[in-house]
Amino acid sequence: MSRGVPSAATLYNIVNSLFQNELISDKDLRIVVTFSQATLTEAQKAQLTYSKELSPINFYIVYQEDKFSCDDLVSSALQLVSFSKGRGNFIYGSYFVVSGQKGFDICELSESECNVKLMDSAVFTSSKYLEVYNDVNGTTVILAQSTLNKPYASLQYSHQCRYYFEQLNDDGIINTNIPKTELTSLSQNLRNI
Repeated sequence: MSRGVPSAATLYNIVNSLFQNELISDKDLRIVVTFSQATLTEAQKAQLTYSKELSPINFYIVYQEDKFSCDDLVSSALQLVSFSKGRGNFIYGSYFVVSGQKGFDICELSESECNVKLMDSAVFTSSKYLEVYNDVNGTTVILAQSTLNKPYASLQYSHQCRYYFEQLNDDGIINTNIPKTELTSLSQNLRNI
């Protein structure tokens, strides 16, 4: 790597630093984000599209965001992160919206020792969001880009059981009042990567 460019992060550090389950509390809303390793069928893998510079490594994480008001579930959204390798041996995460799949029980995602399986009816649509994972002085950092609607970039990392996220577009930082994100644990099936 040339001088001034960070090193590529390892898959182990990426998962352990950046894909821990999260709890976000903001006024009357509580958001639970749960990550779990997933297994895809060959037909499901064929739905995933990548830029020509990326080579998939067949490692997938399901990402479910459940929103609660008091104790009532308000909404649930499911995405898939597909990991690939690119130039300089950097690892990338491509995000896909999952439809045709009912939401998982949070305990099933967090406590399963086996990879979760998506229904055969699951359909994957690119969210036009791409992350690259860097090692910056021993901290695993995400540099991300979204090209959907109004493009933006973000910088993300974890530190002392908190997850930090800054989103930037051509007007500057988009939201400086993002509620604190607490890291709660790593799902069982992600602990032995």
